[in-house]
Amino acid sequence: MLPLVVVSALLMLGGLWWGLTVLVWIAWEKRFATPARLEAIAEASEKKPSLTSRIVDGIQFGLPSLLSIGLALDGLTGGRLLSAPGWTLPLPFPDAFQILGSFLLFIGLPVFTACAYLTGRYVYARAPAERPLLRKGPHRFIRHPIYLSFMLVGGGFILLAQNLVMLPLVYAFTAVTYPDTEERELIELYGDAYREYRKRTGQFLPKFRRG
Repeated sequence: MLPLVVVSALLMLGGLWWGLTVLVWIAWEKRFATPARLEAIAEASEKKPSLTSRIVDGIQFGLPSLLSIGLALDGLTGGRLLSAPGWTLPLPFPDAFQILGSFLLFIGLPVFTACAYLTGRYVYARAPAERPLLRKGPHRFIRHPIYLSFMLVGGGFILLAQNLVMLPLVYAFTAVTYPDTEERELIELYGDAYREYRKRTGQFLPKFRRG
């Protein structure tokens, strides 16, 4: 396996990056909030998420940082869990999988950050009637880059740490089921514009055209 200090440092960097992005995402929504959005919040005219939904979001967005930073601190202070045989996932060629995990993680984090900025500025900062069909940044090439980033980051953390503590992050792969319902709603909202956008983009990977 890769040196413990290297794995710990990468886990710490990834966990801090994820957590800070979540925090600035919230800040971007407030920073770019339009008058109509502020008015809707003041009047509580928009449907608020349920308590269950808020708890689920808190767990989903908090776990990557909590688990990775926790394991990183353990690794930097001796690795009682991070390198313990009973907690380590028995993968063949573990160092190769750790390198792959690092690669996935540090592709997923910039995608997540870009999408947090774009949705914070152009979607959640605006009232529903003001929201454009987002086709900037990663959205130019794929329709659901933020769900892709969830899977890349979750898989990256798991492969990098190779520890049972990280297994709750497999929930990230449920993101593959989210787009179906969302796309029906987007078609209702944007009509032919979204249908055309869907023809030229892939869900999670770019759609390459012949010629």
